[in-house]
Amino acid sequence: MSLFTAALSNVLPLFALIFLGAILRRSSMVDESFISTSSKLVFRIALPVMVFRRLSQVEAVPTELIAGIGLFAGVTLLAVGFLWLFLRGVPGPQSSAAVQGAFRSNIAIVGLAIIEIAYGPLSLVYGAVVLAMIMPLYNLLAVMVLSHGTLAEGESPIRRVLIELIRNPLIWAVVVSLGFALLGWATPPAVDRTLEYLSRLTLPLALIGIGASLDFSSLMHRSGLWALAAVVKLLLIPAAVLGGGLLIGIDAAALRVLVITAACPTAVASFPMARAMGADSRLAGEIVSVTTLASILSLTFWMIFLGMLPA
Repeated sequence: MSLFTAALSNVLPLFALIFLGAILRRSSMVDESFISTSSKLVFRIALPVMVFRRLSQVEAVPTELIAGIGLFAGVTLLAVGFLWLFLRGVPGPQSSAAVQGAFRSNIAIVGLAIIEIAYGPLSLVYGAVVLAMIMPLYNLLAVMVLSHGTLAEGESPIRRVLIELIRNPLIWAVVVSLGFALLGWATPPAVDRTLEYLSRLTLPLALIGIGASLDFSSLMHRSGLWALAAVVKLLLIPAAVLGGGLLIGIDAAALRVLVITAACPTAVASFPMARAMGADSRLAGEIVSVTTLASILSLTFWMIFLGMLPA
């Protein structure tokens, strides 16, 4: 029951903010202009600042995590490739939003909180390192998937991806933060506090925007896409990470962290990024909403299952 309570206490507030966004839209307190403006603010300022603060503070990768991070990255790449082929008959804006929603984990918000409650301070350090190493891959893959899925007729996919990589503020945040980490630089306390305030805008603005953009009448109409993304995100990817980890003999403490981070609901960042790059942002929001609610049960299942592993 304590594991269920841990999942519930960390996931339910996220869903409450999504629900609040839907209520605000119904009551006309927010409109399409708010959704557009808040998404731009999250994508261009708040989210890059959060990425910078997370990645610039990582000092080293524990040796027991190196193989696990490689496994995590490999499973993610295989999932993206499989889904891209499976959904090739679906229109680009929808397929790209579905693929991004199926692989991009909410490690920063849900994953680290669950790991700290379930496994303690050492595992939290592992979780922060996994976040730092996987986030650049997530952002790179998201740019590639969303760019290719929203190509204009006759447009070069390579040129589009390169342009989007150069223009993407999350990519720049990754580059700058890794530079800070490698050089051992730190931001002055006053600057860091300002960045902290900006990064805190990410979660509430993005979740309220998701809720305000949800169209419940179309939710069941496109149930196949968000259901596929949810099954891959919450069950298949973590199962592949677990199976691969057991096969190659990854340390149990590290494996628990890897599976939980893989099993997290879809990252909130997928919504503003899909909107900014012309993909189906409503579908992206639906996937975030469905996986967030379903993860209350799926994360509890994975934590119970992982508790059976030998120490």
